[in-house]
Amino acid sequence: MKFRPWLGLVTVLLLAGCESADLGLRERFQPAPAVIEILEVGPDAVFAATREFLPTMGFKVTRSRSGSGIIEGVSRVQVAGDMRGARQTTVKIVISPTVDGDTEIQVWMTEVIEDDYDKGPGRGTQTPLRDASLYKALVHGISRQLGLPEND
Repeated sequence: MKFRPWLGLVTVLLLAGCESADLGLRERFQPAPAVIEILEVGPDAVFAATREFLPTMGFKVTRSRSGSGIIEGVSRVQVAGDMRGARQTTVKIVISPTVDGDTEIQVWMTEVIEDDYDKGPGRGTQTPLRDASLYKALVHGISRQLGLPEND
């Protein structure tokens, strides 16, 4: 009978640990929130500058619709040294006007990893890219393309 309170405590701790592990796992696979920047230029100019700058960063534009303000692209496939896997980065950019006449840019990047071709085709994983430096480089390059002053 002395062990029952301990059994209850252990059960509660185990369940609490499972919940925190679940939150970490869920965070890894949920889409990352967009990185949002505001540029003091009209959306048409930002769209053109973004479309022109993406190849400079190594992205091939795969979708581009000025009417909806959406640009998507992919990087080159980087094959692993043992030739058994590969990785690639995708980017999605949504450009929209603000009430003030400026332009809001929303950027999402995803890393696609195929770690073992022996598993069969299409077995890659997608993980939201949380590396802030790549996002900053993109926005900085677009700003430079537009001739805007640097805001570091």
